[in-house]
Amino acid sequence: MIDVNCTTVPEMTVILFSGDTTFGCCTKFFQSLNCISNKFEITHCGVVIHQSAKQLIDKINSGKFKNLQPQNYQSVIADLQFDDDVLRPFVVEAHMPFVHIRPLAPQLTSYDGRMYMRVPQVNYKQMCDWESMIGVPYERNWFDMLWSTLKIDTKPDAKDLYCSELVALACIEAGLISSSTFNVVPEYLATPAKKNDILRDSYGKEIPLKIK
Repeated sequence: MIDVNCTTVPEMTVILFSGDTTFGCCTKFFQSLNCISNKFEITHCGVVIHQSAKQLIDKINSGKFKNLQPQNYQSVIADLQFDDDVLRPFVVEAHMPFVHIRPLAPQLTSYDGRMYMRVPQVNYKQMCDWESMIGVPYERNWFDMLWSTLKIDTKPDAKDLYCSELVALACIEAGLISSSTFNVVPEYLATPAKKNDILRDSYGKEIPLKIK
């Protein structure tokens, strides 16, 4: 059984997204420019970093941030592997201009209205009953914004929306990416930015997130 006691996970600020991916570029600009109002503040649940905690901390301390690249943009639970058989889930919070790693368990007991966790992938289902940890949908203002502004059908429970899609939609609203890009999926956002045309003049202009 996976240990879900997250109290030992260190709170830190870290660059999570590769600058070479569309999602990474969009997220960096979204956070760095401070151009989205508070109602667009979101919690990202869905990035897996395949790094041990020690490697992660070492890289943060040494400044080698470019090596911290997520391998799967669709997973529900982000995890740090502390040893061979213990996975400690956490969520990733985006509060401009920082990205924070937060323990998952406290979030589930003190839900603040900004977290939604998708049904996990098959591999995770085999490891643990994550169904019992599913959170609640995004705040109502997300649904209203997506429908009234962008005419995107979010469906009542928004289970078909990924956090990455919401980042992309917020960037569309701010004019950072093409307004013709709708229903962006994680696979598309994870592709190299230079291979698609949704970014305007943003590509290649690195704006690193601040490290506390």
